[in-house]
Amino acid sequence: MPSNITPSTLLLIGPGCPHCAAVLQHLQGLIKQGEIGELRVVNIAQRPEIAADLNVRAVPWMRIGDFELEGAHTLGELREWIARSGNEHGVAEYFLDLLGHGQRGKLLTHLQRRPEHAAELFYLLADREAGIDQRVGVGSVLEELAEQGTLADWIEQLGELSRNADPTVRADALHYLAMSANATAKPLLETALTDTHEMVRDVAAEALAELAESLDQALTDR
Repeated sequence: MPSNITPSTLLLIGPGCPHCAAVLQHLQGLIKQGEIGELRVVNIAQRPEIAADLNVRAVPWMRIGDFELEGAHTLGELREWIARSGNEHGVAEYFLDLLGHGQRGKLLTHLQRRPEHAAELFYLLADREAGIDQRVGVGSVLEELAEQGTLADWIEQLGELSRNADPTVRADALHYLAMSANATAKPLLETALTDTHEMVRDVAAEALAELAESLDQALTDR
């Protein structure tokens, strides 16, 4: 939910860093102006264990609210991230930024720490204005969740998307329901067999066959 609470910020710096001084100056100004509520600065040369715990390999590195950022950032960019930290779907914007910069692994690491944030993936999946890159990027993350066995935790959300007004969104939801490899997805897929859109009906039939195969394989593996 949107929040008026200013975020806490952690900044990691180190000796010989060409951008650390500028980022530190920006953040110090922001805390003076009340745009961030707390600023903790760590010199990793003195506290290397903190960098190791956070898997930080380069500085400047910062965490603004839930967002982990690396490298040089202008004052304007930092203000944008601060604003996103209070937005209802700021995490979704963060995920898009990670995908756009080829940081899918970092997104997956974030979800391991904050699994509830996977809900934002379904918000992105429902975006009718989403381009192919966004859909493919989100899809690759959902496929990884399926391999980890955690996609089944989100069947209710996928079920809602299977009733979306956009047939492309409905079809995508059915595809991921099948990938959940969970029997509770079956009634949702069966309902979609009578969808008004032919493409969705076809995907539903394929998804049911895929789900049946997954469930049979699970029984065989017991």
